[in-house]
Amino acid sequence: MPSLRELIKGRRVGPLHTPWIHFETRSRIALLLGQVASSTDTGGNPVESIPHIAEEIIGTLMLFAQEDREKPIKLLINSTGGSIQAGFMIIETIEHLQKGGVGILSFIMGESYSMATVIAACCRPRYSTSASTIHIHMPTIGIPRMREADAESVKEFQKGLSKRLYEILASHTRIPEYHLKRQGLVLKNRSRPTRLSERAKLVRSFLETEQFFSPEQAKEAGIIDDVLYPGDKRINDIYQFVVPQE
Repeated sequence: MPSLRELIKGRRVGPLHTPWIHFETRSRIALLLGQVASSTDTGGNPVESIPHIAEEIIGTLMLFAQEDREKPIKLLINSTGGSIQAGFMIIETIEHLQKGGVGILSFIMGESYSMATVIAACCRPRYSTSASTIHIHMPTIGIPRMREADAESVKEFQKGLSKRLYEILASHTRIPEYHLKRQGLVLKNRSRPTRLSERAKLVRSFLETEQFFSPEQAKEAGIIDDVLYPGDKRINDIYQFVVPQE
C-alpha cells in the first residue's frame, strides 16, 4: 500500500497549501480552513475554490488512521462554518475513529464559527489559541425551492437535523450548565441536567441568540478543554513531526 506521502503528492498545491502539505504528512495534521462544505455544497463554484472540502478532510483522517492507529491525529481549525450535512459527515468520521481507539484532537487557530465549533467540540482533547474567536448559533438549513405540498415534510427534515445538532452539543459540552449559570441558577448535583433530551432542550434555548465566546468562556462552557498561550509546549507538540510506522 502506498504511503500517505505518496498518495498526497497528486493533490492540488497553491500558496495556502504549500507549507501545510509538509505538516499534514509529517505531523498527522488535518486542516479545516475556510467554510465547512462538501462537493455538493459549492454552489456552482469549482471544488478547488474551497481550501479543504469535507470529503478531503474525511479521507485524510481515514488515511492517517490506516497509517498508524496509536498516534493522535490533529484537526486544525480556522473556519467560518457552513453546511450542517458536511459537518455531520466529518463528525461521524471522527466518532467512528474514536470508537476504534484513534485519538483526534482539535486546535482552533483563529476563528471557529457555527458548524466548525460543533466539529471542534467532538474531538478530545480540544484546544484553542488565546486570541481565537469561537461562535455558535441555532442551525439554519437552506432548502431549494419546493412545492407548497412538501413544506411539512421539509419542516420535519429540518427539525430532525436541528435535534441531532442539539444532541451532539448536549453530549460533548457543558453548554446546558453554562446556560443555567448565566441565568443565575446555582446547580446542585441532584439538579444537574443528565437526560440527553433535557440537555438538548437547554442547548436549543441557549442558541436562540447568537453566541460568541472568548477562549476562556468556551472552556467554561465545555466546548474546549484548554487555552494554549504563546510559549505553551503543547503548541510545539501539535506541529511536531512524526516518524511513520514502516
